[in-house]
Amino acid sequence: MDSTAYKNLINELIPQGLAWNPNPDSNLQKLISGESIEFARLEEEAIKVLKEINPLTTQNLITEWVDIALGEHRCQGLSTSGEELKRALLASLASLGGSSENYFEQIALAAGYTITITDFEQFRAGSSRCGDRVFGSEFCFVFQVNGDTYTETKFRAGLSRAGDHLTYFSNDLLECVLNRAKPAHTKIIFTYS
Repeated sequence: MDSTAYKNLINELIPQGLAWNPNPDSNLQKLISGESIEFARLEEEAIKVLKEINPLTTQNLITEWVDIALGEHRCQGLSTSGEELKRALLASLASLGGSSENYFEQIALAAGYTITITDFEQFRAGSSRCGDRVFGSEFCFVFQVNGDTYTETKFRAGLSRAGDHLTYFSNDLLECVLNRAKPAHTKIIFTYS
């Protein structure tokens, strides 16, 4: 509602009588006008707060959301563009835990990247075949993430903020998000084509 609607509402709610002067120049009506302007301003602010409490629609509180969701695990040295922070936040909120190829592909997709995963299997007599690559036992805990050379992030209205680059090339976010989500005993090798 605007201030005029609030003013009309307040005037309908006050008691009728000589003490309640409806004259627009009266002190009472001036007070009601001032209060109605403030009520309209408060309603606008409440709508803004409703947008900020949702991580999908937040603009001004994106850094606070990232701090809450990622805490001490926040990726250091990354761009602080609005879109990259929002992608990191959404990737963090989308990850529930796991260690499958699909799990890591979904985390990367939530962060805005398309990847494939290559697993390394230890060469074993009886199950491995002639021509298979020979990997040692330490490769049981290593997997390879294959991605694009660099991901291009463009400035987008509604996601980016003032001061963000118009175009940004990086895969730092992908590496940080996946390294944070991987089990502690594993290692990721990142390759870009």
